Amino acid sequence: MLVRDVMVAPVITVGPSATVQEVAKLFLEKQISAVPVLDNKGKLVGIVSERDLLTTFNVEHGRVRDALARSVRDVMSTPVVSAAPITDIRR
Repeated sequence: MLVRDVMVAPVITVGPSATVQEVAKLFLEKQISAVPVLDNKGKLVGIVSERDLLTTFNVEHGRVRDALARSVRDVMSTPVVSAAPITDIRR
């Protein structure tokens, strides 16, 4: 089995200036749990996962503060581990 056999297309991406709130909404709407981050030239610069979002939340008195306005560049994980579509899934 190859990577292309399990990957989803088209890939939903965001830019580094997207907000945490926009990404959280995208996760809910598209029922996804991670999204690649591309710069303005289309280069992969990071990835944002549900875990990345959850670790950024600043909860005070039971309410989330500040985190929703933060940008993706502040919370994304880098470097990104990636594979070509023809890579064996066991790799």
